[in-house]
Order: sequence, then structure tokens, then C-alpha cells
Amino acid sequence: QLARKLIETSLDPLVTISPDGKITDVNAATIKATGVLRESLIGTDFCDYFTEPDKAREGYQQVFTRGIVTDYPLTIRHINRHLTEVLYSASLYKDTLGNVLGVFAAARDVTAQKAAEAELKIRTDDLAHHARQMTLLNDFSGVLRATVSTSEAYAVIAKFAQQLLPEEAGTLCVRDSSKKMVETVHCLTLSATPIPRTLHMTMVGLRDLSVIATPPQDRHAVKTTVCK
Repeated sequence: QLARKLIETSLDPLVTISPDGKITDVNAATIKATGVLRESLIGTDFCDYFTEPDKAREGYQQVFTRGIVTDYPLTIRHINRHLTEVLYSASLYKDTLGNVLGVFAAARDVTAQKAAEAELKIRTDDLAHHARQMTLLNDFSGVLRATVSTSEAYAVIAKFAQQLLPEEAGTLCVRDSSKKMVETVHCLTLSATPIPRTLHMTMVGLRDLSVIATPPQDRHAVKTTVCK
């Protein structure tokens, strides 16, 4: 009677399972989690009350192989389709002679914990997204201030807009002072000694940089004259 009272007062679903996978006993918490009366639960297949029956079957079979299983994730399905995320821990139970009678399993409800983890992940992802946006805005401000022409400014705005609004990629455009839509701006700049601004714009991906390793054909030699 004492053991029965201890089982019934547990807030976690408790169940005993025979070697062939049939439920032999349950507590009130299991009845609440499944929505099925004790008389209807006893004698039925343990796996029938989970969203993944094959996984549940594999779990209790592991107990007979290993002797114990801890924190085995399963989802209990209530008759009204409500789902309860649980972590099952189970072990063998035996008679006084050491003969295995079945498996005793206890489920810990982790539904609230899973919901909290999902909410935390959403908030963490949002913070990371905002941090990336702030970094891009800071880069945008510095590069935009360094532009020396309107065409450069349009290219900077278009480039950073595509990074800040990736879902609008392919539809972004820049309106110039004459109210004309400029979708792409191509600038070709030749320089023997790139200035820091140009190098920075290349490093952040605003410009492509190509290096001419060999001189053009018929290139004239540089003449240097020193006058006194």
C-alpha cells in the first residue's frame, strides 16, 4: 500500500511494461497525460501512446539490453491530440529470485523547458541579427563618408541595401537626383597606387579589384627628369 501511494502521488507519468511491451500498471499522472483510463491502458501496447511508436519500442527494448536507459526523448500523445514532451528514464525490475519481470519507466515533462529553449533561441537569433545590422550600418556610414562622387555614393547605398535587406535582393534600386532609377552602377578605376579608401571598399565587397601583373604592349617607359 505504501509503494502504491508513493507511485500515485508522483507528478510524473510512471508505467510498468512487460517483456512483450504491454502495459501492466500506470499511475494517475499517466492517465492524465494520455487521457485514457487505467483499465483501458493496462494490457495495451506501450508504444501506442507516443507520436513515434517505433522510437518508443526501441527505447524500452534498450532497457532489456542495457539494464537502464536515462533521458530518452519521447512525445506522449493525448486522446485530444495534445502533445507532451518527456524524457523517459527506465530500468529493469525483478522478483525476489532475480528474475526479470519487466521495465519500470518514469517520464519527466519537459514541455515548458522546450518552449523556453525555443523562445531563448528566437531572442538570441534576433540579437545576433540586430548586431549584424549595426555592424553593417557602421561600415556603411564610414564608407559613404569616404566617397568622392555621386556614382560612388549610389554604388555604396545599393550594395549595403542589399546586405541589410536580403529578402529584397534583385529588386533594389537607387533613385538619383534626376529621378531616374539606377539599378546597377559600374565604375572602372585605374590606379597604380590605390588609395586607402579604394582598398577598404574592395575589402568590404563594394568594389572588385583586379591586378594587372604584366605591362600592356608598347608601353612607354617612364621618363624622370631632375632639374636643378
